Amino acid sequence: MLRAVTPIREALIIMTAADAIRLNQTDNVATAARPLEVGEQVLGVTLRERIARGHKVALSGIGEGQPVIKYGQFIGSASCAIAPGTHVHTHNLAFVATQANYEFSTNVKTAPALETTLQASQHFARH
Repeated sequence: MLRAVTPIREALIIMTAADAIRLNQTDNVATAARPLEVGEQVLGVTLRERIARGHKVALSGIGEGQPVIKYGQFIGSASCAIAPGTHVHTHNLAFVATQANYEFSTNVKTAPALETTLQASQHFARH
């Protein structure tokens, strides 16, 4: 089973580690961590198609022209309607020019456990 190695746990792992990776609550696709077969249940969705490892699966219906979100980021627009449990790739994902105001670190999560982690590591360093 995969585990997060980051103090920002609440922002990171929303996934079935052996099956697919979904890093953000806003993601409407997940990345297959292994080959996925038709009929399997993955992150609450029944697969309608085989999904190769490393490829994307739709977690909900995505209407034509709607944004496709992976890891909390816009990666393109649906070029046609995409049903939940289907493969998302170049055949149904369009890469379109967008007007964007680029900003950095707008979705930073605080890591409350960091201070505790630092205190614990300092304790071990002294002993």
